[in-house]
Amino acid sequence: MVRFLRLARRGDVFVISGFVIPYSLYGADYRVAQFPRFMLRRFLRIEPPYLVSILLAVMLWHMSAAAPGFHGLPPQYSFWQIVAHLFYMVPFTNFGWLNVVYWSLFFEFLFYISVGLAFPLIARQSIAAIVALFAAILWGCSYFTEPPAIILLFLIGIAGFRRHVEIDSQPVFYATILGAALGRVDEFDQAETSGETDDRSEISGGLLAA
Repeated sequence: MVRFLRLARRGDVFVISGFVIPYSLYGADYRVAQFPRFMLRRFLRIEPPYLVSILLAVMLWHMSAAAPGFHGLPPQYSFWQIVAHLFYMVPFTNFGWLNVVYWSLFFEFLFYISVGLAFPLIARQSIAAIVALFAAILWGCSYFTEPPAIILLFLIGIAGFRRHVEIDSQPVFYATILGAALGRVDEFDQAETSGETDDRSEISGGLLAA
């Protein structure tokens, strides 16, 4: 199972979160009643460095605009755009991210909320119920933004967790991550067309687990 965590390309953080977060909750005998405490701990872990990075991004933007010979866009942001960043709500607004890498934090927090509230389902129910949960999340996201196939990377991590603690058999594990791979076929093709990093290592890394 150690090999499952040795993912070296783009997207590995989502697969690792999909494995590590449920596994830590499983070991702590987590109950849904502990959800507020769980979310507070995740928030306090991520929010301070996130706020510092936002401050640095804004400062560097202004400093760059003030530099001689600057030909880029001047700083353009609003108070409400900053507020949307603080609560990871940018995808539900018409604002853009101040730093493009912040999009990953939105999906991390969406995953934390989903796992915190649905952990009994993730740890005890059949994999079909979990697939249905992820389908519902993708469907819900479609009302605000294009359904991101990257959410399926969390499913790969969850499949690894369930296999590691022997909730699922090996055939079920393989079937789950292969299903997630099929859900990302279009994204693979787009990455190859645009010259982006190939994500197949995420799937092959999962297949090496067990």
